[in-house]
Amino acid sequence: MPEPVENVNVGAWTRLSDLCNLSRFYQPFVFCFDQTEGYTVRPELMSQFGNTVSRIVAECSCQLTVVTANENIWDARLLPGMDVAHRDRFSEPHLLKPLSRAEAEELIDLRLKASHNRNRPRVTLRILNGWIPFLSACAGLRRESL
Repeated sequence: MPEPVENVNVGAWTRLSDLCNLSRFYQPFVFCFDQTEGYTVRPELMSQFGNTVSRIVAECSCQLTVVTANENIWDARLLPGMDVAHRDRFSEPHLLKPLSRAEAEELIDLRLKASHNRNRPRVTLRILNGWIPFLSACAGLRRESL
């Protein structure tokens, strides 16, 4: 029979707390929450996410917690889905500026160069002319600069 969820959660929290305590001897532990939009599928996930981040901030020393989200989803659904008491645990957001086409080209080229792709120029053009024009501003690229 599987272990009760409460026991699993207590064990996981103990490990998490221990990692943060150990990190005091070296460097801060970094927690990264990405693709948080997935929590919007169920209200209890948004609430639990807020509770988890609030608890990490309140109880874990020597840590940095980074949360990424699309601004419109964060403002309209994620933040309102959290308990009001947990919202204050989040600092002011650091908004990323959109990439220009030249910056996108450079980024793609650097990524492909790192993979030692021999077809880099052709692949870069294919990505720039096919894929990037369809990305929305939320994905971080200004359509007007493409």
